[in-house]
Amino acid sequence: MPWKKKVDAFRAKFIAREDIFGVRNPYIVTETNATTGEKTLKEKAQVMPCCTNYGDQSLCLITQRKGGCGDCDHKVYKTVTDEVVWKHLSGEQEMIMFMLRREGIRFGAADFDKGNQFEDAKAVRDLSVKCGIPCYIARSTQKGYHVYWFFTGYVKAHEFTSYIRYLFEELGFYQRWAVTPEIGIPEVFPKQTLFQDGKIGNGIKVPMMEPRMREGRNCWVDDDAEPLELEQQWPYFEAMQSVPPELFAEVLVKQ
Repeated sequence: MPWKKKVDAFRAKFIAREDIFGVRNPYIVTETNATTGEKTLKEKAQVMPCCTNYGDQSLCLITQRKGGCGDCDHKVYKTVTDEVVWKHLSGEQEMIMFMLRREGIRFGAADFDKGNQFEDAKAVRDLSVKCGIPCYIARSTQKGYHVYWFFTGYVKAHEFTSYIRYLFEELGFYQRWAVTPEIGIPEVFPKQTLFQDGKIGNGIKVPMMEPRMREGRNCWVDDDAEPLELEQQWPYFEAMQSVPPELFAEVLVKQ
């Protein structure tokens, strides 16, 4: 598939804020072994908005170690473009998406990374489909699975999160949590339900970075948790159904 068609397909479903996106910036920390006292250098990564002035010693508060993006008067956030999306798809630079917009959301997700990860994700998927709302399972980059819902128009974030909590309740997740709190409750994205000017909110690492897809990560899976073949990933993605907000509203009324 030509790169422009892949970009267009991706942007047609993963619709989020376009005035900002996040990246993972690496940094080095010194860790000390509590037993031996030996010090080692370890690379970590911090998710932050992609800013034109990041790394500029004269402008960037993070580089100066004086604060964060929210306190900075010199932040100039980069916007989402076809080039940015292609860098994500090609594996050159992972893109973190901020999905909550003033109008609402065009996609939502739940993150399953504890307990019976795939079984829980599949149970949520199956119940949602039974309710008339299709959704799809992707394997995460590191561990666990994400379930994604797509919409043809904007829906209210609080209505989406309420729907997901209904699914969790019906499947007994909250009762299980009371007995085995270490398993926890799957995270729901967006985490914020109210758009606030000047605030960014939590981002989400979305799938379809092709180098990781070839490794069976960051990709769509079948009902046996097996990653689809690379040549099947894009046709499968393009065929996914997005839910009309009117249909979603009807389903909410019935719950």
